Amino acid sequence: MDARRKYPTAIFTLLILSAMAWGQQQAKPTATLAEQKLCSEQARKVDADWERRAEYATQPTYTSNTSHYDSVSQICYVMITDIYAMHDGSYMTRISVTDAFEGREYGLFRKEPAGRILTCSLTPLDDPSDAHDHSCDDEPEFRDEVFKLYGIAQR
Repeated sequence: MDARRKYPTAIFTLLILSAMAWGQQQAKPTATLAEQKLCSEQARKVDADWERRAEYATQPTYTSNTSHYDSVSQICYVMITDIYAMHDGSYMTRISVTDAFEGREYGLFRKEPAGRILTCSLTPLDDPSDAHDHSCDDEPEFRDEVFKLYGIAQR
């Protein structure tokens, strides 16, 4: 084979090999509708059964839950947000991120009525044995981290 034919043949071979390698890459699995539905239903159950903390001495004024099923980790995350109207007219915020089936807590944000953040902790999946306290300055920052780590977004 002469030099003029070697170069195009080599390029053609590289293109074919690249296409084959690209085709073998696995796409990130997505949750099926059945998995999403099961997760959503379990999140509602967790929210309904959630023991509202007696330490706040009042029932929440506002409560909501948001869920997300991560098919890679096979975890159904639920984020429960409670806002408590205190007797003096101030507000207490509590946001918890848990595994809806196992009950494991992955994140907690608490802000006292005076506005001081009491807790801002998140446990990344790659290091489940150790909670990493994030020094977040506000609730939006906590929610952004929750979205990045667990895929849960506020509705």
